[in-house]
Amino acid sequence: MTFGYARVSTVKQDERHYRDAINAYAASHNLEPVAEIIEETVTGKKHWSKRKLGALVDRLQPGDVVIAPEMSRLGRTIHQLTDIGEAVKEKGAVIHLAKENRTIPGQNPADEFFNNVMASFAQFELQMLSERTKEALAAKKAKGIKLGRPKGPGKSKLDGSRAEIVRRLEDGVTQKRIAEDLGVSTVHLSNYIKKNDLQLLTKEDIKRNPKIRPGDIIIQEVMKENET
Repeated sequence: MTFGYARVSTVKQDERHYRDAINAYAASHNLEPVAEIIEETVTGKKHWSKRKLGALVDRLQPGDVVIAPEMSRLGRTIHQLTDIGEAVKEKGAVIHLAKENRTIPGQNPADEFFNNVMASFAQFELQMLSERTKEALAAKKAKGIKLGRPKGPGKSKLDGSRAEIVRRLEDGVTQKRIAEDLGVSTVHLSNYIKKNDLQLLTKEDIKRNPKIRPGDIIIQEVMKENET
């Protein structure tokens, strides 16, 4: 059976281009039509056995063929590519690399040498990319540009329901029920409440200051919402 495998590291990369390359390779090399193409969006740094590629290799049978659009779609380190080759060889299967027009494992020592050279280039390219990223971040930092996420609660899909959350908390509705009605997890809602200081007053708060009433903080939040 012939399978295809296409990994992209970002949603901006075109999986359709890879699918076309896989099918075209199968047709031009007189291989069986591709029965299934496994696609995933994941970084090549993640170990291949933890990706969909690992599950694909596990189900391979002797004589099966896997077509990948290019070597870097399998992995970007010599160690990973060597491991993949050994695992596929143990299964009695083979991986075809469309761009390089090679196979893993190689058919002879010369093929294996070429595969190792190409794997070295893939690893070198990844290291250079990482180095360029670090240099760019250092340059921004030198210019005084703040890196990382901005401070504060940030935007949330719950912002539009803030007044409703406040009102229902004051009415004594549980966070679990509110989360279900808003279509989010309880953890998501709980974090939103904490980050935006929407907590109800506790009994201890009231004891420390008898002048305040349960719900005072919540009422203030509702008023703020109505003013905006």
